[in-house]
Amino acid sequence: MKRPILSDWTALFCVFALASCLSLAPASGDELTKFKDCAIANASCWRQYDCLIRMDYFQPDDDSDVALTRFIRLAVDFEANQFFCVNISEQRRGDTKLSIATVGQFNGKVGYFRSFPGEKNKVEPKLLDVLKNMDIPDLRCVGLLDFPTRFGSAIEGDMETFDSICSRRNNPASSSGDVLPVVREISSDSEIRFTQKLDRLNVLIGSSFDPVTLMPRTKLITSKREPVSLPETDEYYEWKDLEGTFVPISVINESGPMVSVVNADNPDKKKQRRVLKVVMARVHWFSLNQKIDSDLMNGKLMDDLAKIRSLADPVHTDASDLVSK
Repeated sequence: MKRPILSDWTALFCVFALASCLSLAPASGDELTKFKDCAIANASCWRQYDCLIRMDYFQPDDDSDVALTRFIRLAVDFEANQFFCVNISEQRRGDTKLSIATVGQFNGKVGYFRSFPGEKNKVEPKLLDVLKNMDIPDLRCVGLLDFPTRFGSAIEGDMETFDSICSRRNNPASSSGDVLPVVREISSDSEIRFTQKLDRLNVLIGSSFDPVTLMPRTKLITSKREPVSLPETDEYYEWKDLEGTFVPISVINESGPMVSVVNADNPDKKKQRRVLKVVMARVHWFSLNQKIDSDLMNGKLMDDLAKIRSLADPVHTDASDLVSK
Protein backbone atom coordinates (compact mmCIF):
# COMPACT_ATOMS: atom_id res chain seq x y z
CA MET A 1 0.00 0.00 0.00
CA LYS A 2 1.25 3.45 -0.87
CA ARG A 3 2.28 5.40 2.20
CA PRO A 4 0.05 8.45 2.80
CA ILE A 5 1.42 11.91 2.13
CA LEU A 6 0.38 14.49 4.68
CA SER A 7 0.64 18.24 4.35
CA ASP A 8 3.97 19.59 5.60
CA TRP A 9 2.35 21.53 8.44
CA THR A 10 0.29 18.56 9.63
CA ALA A 11 3.30 16.24 9.57
CA LEU A 12 5.45 18.72 11.50
CA PHE A 13 2.71 19.24 14.07
CA CYS A 14 2.44 15.49 14.69
CA VAL A 15 6.20 15.04 14.95
CA PHE A 16 6.69 17.84 17.47
CA ALA A 17 3.68 16.86 19.59
CA LEU A 18 4.68 13.21 19.77
CA ALA A 19 8.29 14.11 20.50
CA SER A 20 7.11 16.32 23.35
CA CYS A 21 5.23 13.41 24.93
CA LEU A 22 8.14 11.02 24.58
CA SER A 23 10.43 13.43 26.44
CA LEU A 24 8.11 13.98 29.40
CA ALA A 25 9.62 14.52 32.83
CA PRO A 26 8.29 11.91 35.31
CA ALA A 27 6.58 14.41 37.60
CA SER A 28 5.61 17.09 35.10
CA GLY A 29 2.50 18.98 36.26
CA ASP A 30 1.14 19.22 32.71
CA GLU A 31 1.94 15.61 31.80
CA LEU A 32 -1.73 14.64 31.43
CA THR A 33 -2.30 17.54 29.06
CA LYS A 34 0.68 16.45 26.97
CA PHE A 35 -0.66 12.91 26.68
CA LYS A 36 -3.96 14.32 25.47
CA ASP A 37 -2.06 16.53 23.04
CA CYS A 38 -0.54 13.37 21.57
CA ALA A 39 -3.99 11.91 20.95
CA ILE A 40 -5.08 15.18 19.36
CA ALA A 41 -1.96 15.29 17.17
CA ASN A 42 -2.59 11.69 16.09
CA ALA A 43 -6.21 12.39 15.09
CA SER A 44 -5.15 15.60 13.33
CA CYS A 45 -3.18 13.43 10.92
CA TRP A 46 -6.38 11.92 9.51
CA ARG A 47 -6.94 13.73 6.22
CA GLN A 48 -9.16 11.14 4.51
CA TYR A 49 -10.63 7.91 5.75
CA ASP A 50 -13.15 5.24 4.80
CA CYS A 51 -14.50 2.91 7.47
CA LEU A 52 -17.45 0.81 8.60
CA ILE A 53 -18.66 1.23 12.19
CA ARG A 54 -20.85 -1.20 14.08
CA MET A 55 -22.58 0.22 17.16
CA ASP A 56 -24.62 -1.91 19.58
CA TYR A 57 -26.82 -0.26 22.21
CA PHE A 58 -28.29 -2.17 25.13
CA GLN A 59 -29.15 -2.15 28.83
CA PRO A 60 -27.92 -5.29 30.64
CA ASP A 61 -30.70 -5.15 33.24
CA ASP A 62 -33.50 -4.42 30.76
CA ASP A 63 -35.91 -7.34 30.34
CA SER A 64 -37.80 -5.81 27.40
CA ASP A 65 -35.80 -7.87 24.85
CA VAL A 66 -35.10 -4.78 22.73
CA ALA A 67 -31.76 -4.32 20.94
CA LEU A 68 -30.48 -1.64 18.59
CA THR A 69 -27.59 -2.07 16.15
CA ARG A 70 -26.28 0.52 13.70
CA PHE A 71 -23.98 -0.06 10.74
CA ILE A 72 -22.40 3.19 9.58
CA ARG A 73 -20.32 3.44 6.41
CA LEU A 74 -18.42 6.70 6.59
CA ALA A 75 -16.04 8.11 3.99
CA VAL A 76 -14.65 11.57 4.77
CA ASP A 77 -12.20 13.78 2.90
CA PHE A 78 -11.39 16.71 5.20
CA GLU A 79 -9.10 18.39 2.67
CA ALA A 80 -11.76 18.41 -0.06
CA ASN A 81 -14.56 19.03 2.50
CA GLN A 82 -16.54 16.03 1.23
CA PHE A 83 -18.18 12.99 2.76
CA PHE A 84 -20.50 10.06 2.07
CA CYS A 85 -22.35 8.28 4.84
CA VAL A 86 -24.79 5.37 5.10
CA ASN A 87 -26.56 4.59 8.36
CA ILE A 88 -28.48 1.32 8.70
CA SER A 89 -30.37 1.12 12.01
CA GLU A 90 -31.73 -2.27 13.02
CA GLN A 91 -34.05 -2.45 16.00
CA ARG A 92 -35.03 -5.90 17.23
CA ARG A 93 -37.80 -6.81 19.66
CA GLY A 94 -38.00 -10.56 20.10
CA ASP A 95 -38.36 -12.07 16.61
CA THR A 96 -39.37 -8.75 15.03
CA LYS A 97 -36.76 -6.59 13.27
CA LEU A 98 -37.19 -3.06 11.93
CA SER A 99 -34.49 -1.77 9.58
CA ILE A 100 -34.18 1.87 8.53
CA ALA A 101 -31.71 3.13 5.93
CA THR A 102 -30.51 6.73 5.68
CA VAL A 103 -27.83 8.21 3.47
CA GLY A 104 -26.08 11.57 3.42
CA GLN A 105 -23.63 13.12 0.98
CA PHE A 106 -21.78 16.42 0.75
CA ASN A 107 -19.66 17.37 -2.26
CA GLY A 108 -18.04 20.51 -0.88
CA LYS A 109 -20.81 22.81 -2.12
CA VAL A 110 -24.15 21.19 -1.47
CA GLY A 111 -25.42 18.40 0.77
CA TYR A 112 -28.18 15.83 0.39
CA PHE A 113 -29.97 13.60 2.87
CA ARG A 114 -32.41 10.76 2.32
CA SER A 115 -34.28 8.41 4.64
CA PHE A 116 -35.79 5.58 2.63
CA PRO A 117 -38.42 5.30 1.27
CA GLY A 118 -38.60 9.09 1.43
CA GLU A 119 -37.36 11.49 -1.22
CA LYS A 120 -33.89 13.00 -1.44
CA ASN A 121 -33.70 16.37 0.32
CA LYS A 122 -31.24 19.18 -0.19
CA VAL A 123 -29.76 20.38 3.10
CA GLU A 124 -27.68 23.26 4.40
CA PRO A 125 -24.28 23.40 2.65
CA LYS A 126 -22.27 22.50 5.74
CA LEU A 127 -20.53 19.16 6.06
CA LEU A 128 -20.79 19.10 9.83
CA ASP A 129 -24.51 19.92 9.89
CA VAL A 130 -25.36 16.93 7.71
CA LEU A 131 -23.29 14.51 9.79
CA LYS A 132 -24.63 16.01 13.02
CA ASN A 133 -28.23 15.51 11.91
CA MET A 134 -27.44 11.87 11.07
CA ASP A 135 -26.00 11.39 14.60
CA ILE A 136 -22.65 10.13 13.28
CA PRO A 137 -19.81 9.71 15.81
CA ASP A 138 -16.64 11.71 15.24
CA LEU A 139 -13.96 9.04 15.71
CA ARG A 140 -11.26 11.69 16.14
CA CYS A 141 -12.74 12.43 19.58
CA VAL A 142 -12.29 8.86 20.88
CA GLY A 143 -10.42 9.00 24.19
CA LEU A 144 -10.75 12.78 24.37
CA LEU A 145 -14.49 13.36 24.76
CA ASP A 146 -17.27 11.03 25.89
CA PHE A 147 -18.22 8.47 23.25
CA PRO A 148 -20.15 8.76 21.05
CA THR A 149 -19.42 12.46 20.49
CA ARG A 150 -21.12 13.23 17.21
CA PHE A 151 -19.85 15.43 14.42
CA GLY A 152 -20.71 19.07 14.92
CA SER A 153 -21.04 18.94 18.71
CA ALA A 154 -17.35 18.88 19.62
CA ILE A 155 -16.23 20.85 16.59
CA GLU A 156 -17.55 24.20 15.50
CA GLY A 157 -16.44 25.79 12.25
CA ASP A 158 -14.14 24.25 9.70
CA MET A 159 -12.20 21.01 10.11
CA GLU A 160 -8.83 22.67 10.67
CA THR A 161 -9.90 23.88 14.13
CA PHE A 162 -10.13 20.32 15.49
CA ASP A 163 -6.85 20.32 17.43
CA SER A 164 -7.37 23.76 18.99
CA ILE A 165 -11.00 23.03 19.95
CA CYS A 166 -10.09 19.71 21.58
CA SER A 167 -7.15 21.27 23.37
CA ARG A 168 -9.43 23.91 24.84
CA ARG A 169 -12.13 21.36 25.78
CA ASN A 170 -9.54 19.19 27.54
CA ASN A 171 -7.70 22.01 29.32
CA PRO A 172 -8.34 21.73 33.08
CA ALA A 173 -8.07 25.50 33.43
CA SER A 174 -11.25 25.90 31.37
CA SER A 175 -13.30 23.56 33.58
CA SER A 176 -16.10 24.93 35.74
CA GLY A 177 -14.67 23.39 38.90
CA ASP A 178 -11.39 23.83 40.75
CA VAL A 179 -8.83 21.26 39.60
CA LEU A 180 -6.67 19.70 42.29
CA PRO A 181 -3.19 18.35 41.45
CA VAL A 182 -3.19 15.42 39.03
CA VAL A 183 -1.99 12.13 40.53
CA ARG A 184 0.14 9.91 38.30
CA GLU A 185 0.90 6.20 38.77
CA ILE A 186 2.16 3.21 36.79
CA SER A 187 -0.08 0.16 37.19
CA SER A 188 0.97 -3.48 37.35
CA ASP A 189 0.23 -3.90 33.64
CA SER A 190 2.38 -0.86 32.80
CA GLU A 191 -0.51 1.50 32.11
CA ILE A 192 0.19 5.12 32.89
CA ARG A 193 -2.73 6.35 34.96
CA PHE A 194 -3.85 9.79 36.04
CA THR A 195 -6.48 10.81 38.58
CA GLN A 196 -7.87 14.32 38.41
CA LYS A 197 -10.45 15.91 40.75
CA LEU A 198 -12.76 18.75 39.86
CA ASP A 199 -13.22 20.03 43.39
CA ARG A 200 -16.32 22.18 43.07
CA LEU A 201 -18.09 19.52 41.02
CA ASN A 202 -16.90 16.75 43.36
CA VAL A 203 -16.01 14.62 40.34
CA LEU A 204 -13.03 12.30 39.87
CA ILE A 205 -11.70 11.67 36.36
CA GLY A 206 -9.39 8.69 35.94
CA SER A 207 -7.49 8.24 32.67
CA SER A 208 -4.99 5.63 31.54
CA PHE A 209 -2.62 5.58 28.56
CA ASP A 210 -0.48 2.99 26.81
CA PRO A 211 3.19 3.74 27.64
CA VAL A 212 4.32 2.64 24.15
CA THR A 213 1.69 4.02 21.78
CA LEU A 214 0.70 6.90 24.12
CA MET A 215 -2.94 6.34 23.12
CA PRO A 216 -5.78 6.40 25.68
CA ARG A 217 -6.83 3.03 27.13
CA THR A 218 -9.53 3.85 29.66
CA LYS A 219 -11.47 6.71 31.19
CA LEU A 220 -13.54 6.60 34.39
CA ILE A 221 -15.68 9.51 35.54
CA THR A 222 -16.93 9.11 39.12
CA SER A 223 -19.17 11.34 41.20
CA LYS A 224 -17.74 11.53 44.72
CA ARG A 225 -20.61 11.49 47.19
CA GLU A 226 -19.62 10.55 50.70
CA PRO A 227 -19.32 7.93 52.02
CA VAL A 228 -19.12 6.14 48.64
CA SER A 229 -17.98 6.94 45.11
CA LEU A 230 -20.69 6.47 42.50
CA PRO A 231 -19.54 5.42 39.00
CA GLU A 232 -20.97 7.57 36.22
CA THR A 233 -19.09 6.69 33.01
CA ASP A 234 -16.54 4.01 32.07
CA GLU A 235 -14.85 3.90 28.66
CA TYR A 236 -12.41 1.38 27.19
CA TYR A 237 -10.44 1.75 23.95
CA GLU A 238 -8.46 -0.44 21.55
CA TRP A 239 -6.27 0.99 18.79
CA LYS A 240 -4.60 -0.18 15.59
CA ASP A 241 -1.47 1.13 13.90
CA LEU A 242 -2.50 1.97 10.32
CA GLU A 243 0.34 3.31 8.18
CA GLY A 244 2.03 4.89 11.19
CA THR A 245 -1.13 6.50 12.56
CA PHE A 246 -3.33 5.05 15.32
CA VAL A 247 -7.03 4.49 14.72
CA PRO A 248 -9.66 3.14 17.14
CA ILE A 249 -10.99 -0.35 16.44
CA SER A 250 -13.06 -0.83 19.60
CA VAL A 251 -14.81 1.52 22.02
CA ILE A 252 -17.03 0.55 24.95
CA ASN A 253 -18.99 3.18 26.86
CA GLU A 254 -20.80 2.17 30.05
CA SER A 255 -22.75 4.98 31.65
CA GLY A 256 -25.54 5.47 34.10
CA PRO A 257 -26.29 6.97 37.50
CA MET A 258 -26.59 5.20 40.80
CA VAL A 259 -30.19 5.15 42.08
CA SER A 260 -31.71 4.23 45.42
CA VAL A 261 -33.93 1.14 45.41
CA VAL A 262 -35.88 -0.48 48.22
CA ASN A 263 -34.24 -3.50 49.79
CA ALA A 264 -36.76 -6.35 49.52
CA ASP A 265 -35.42 -7.98 52.67
CA ASN A 266 -35.47 -4.75 54.63
CA PRO A 267 -38.02 -2.23 53.22
CA ASP A 268 -36.82 0.48 55.60
CA LYS A 269 -33.32 0.33 54.16
CA LYS A 270 -32.48 1.43 50.64
CA LYS A 271 -29.54 0.24 48.57
CA GLN A 272 -27.67 1.74 45.63
CA ARG A 273 -27.91 0.23 42.16
CA ARG A 274 -26.45 1.46 38.91
CA VAL A 275 -28.81 1.87 35.95
CA LEU A 276 -26.39 0.89 33.22
CA LYS A 277 -26.52 1.77 29.52
CA VAL A 278 -23.87 0.33 27.20
CA VAL A 279 -22.68 1.40 23.77
CA MET A 280 -20.23 -0.97 22.07
CA ALA A 281 -18.54 0.16 18.87
CA ARG A 282 -16.24 -1.76 16.54
CA VAL A 283 -14.57 -0.15 13.53
CA HIS A 284 -13.28 -1.74 10.32
CA TRP A 285 -10.92 0.53 8.39
CA PHE A 286 -10.85 0.33 4.59
CA SER A 287 -8.34 3.17 4.13
CA LEU A 288 -6.66 6.08 5.86
CA ASN A 289 -5.10 9.07 4.10
CA GLN A 290 -5.75 7.49 0.72
CA LYS A 291 -7.89 8.84 -2.10
CA ILE A 292 -11.56 8.03 -1.48
CA ASP A 293 -13.40 6.05 -4.16
CA SER A 294 -15.04 8.67 -6.40
CA ASP A 295 -18.18 6.52 -6.67
CA LEU A 296 -18.88 7.30 -3.01
CA MET A 297 -18.57 11.04 -3.48
CA ASN A 298 -20.31 11.78 -6.79
CA GLY A 299 -23.87 11.47 -5.46
CA LYS A 300 -24.96 8.77 -7.92
CA LEU A 301 -25.65 6.25 -5.15
CA MET A 302 -28.33 8.30 -3.40
CA ASP A 303 -31.16 6.48 -5.23
CA ASP A 304 -29.83 2.91 -5.17
CA LEU A 305 -31.12 1.38 -1.93
CA ALA A 306 -29.69 -2.09 -2.64
CA LYS A 307 -26.23 -0.64 -3.26
CA ILE A 308 -26.49 1.59 -0.20
CA ARG A 309 -27.33 -1.35 2.04
CA SER A 310 -24.47 -3.41 0.60
CA LEU A 311 -21.96 -0.65 1.42
CA ALA A 312 -22.85 -0.95 5.11
CA ASP A 313 -23.04 -4.76 5.13
CA PRO A 314 -20.05 -6.31 6.96
CA VAL A 315 -20.39 -9.55 4.98
CA HIS A 316 -20.59 -7.86 1.57
CA THR A 317 -17.66 -5.54 2.39
CA ASP A 318 -15.46 -8.31 3.87
CA ALA A 319 -15.52 -6.64 7.29
CA SER A 320 -15.70 -9.99 9.04
CA ASP A 321 -14.55 -8.47 12.34
CA LEU A 322 -17.95 -6.71 12.57
CA VAL A 323 -20.05 -9.84 12.06
CA SER A 324 -21.77 -11.16 15.18
CA LYS A 325 -20.05 -14.18 16.67
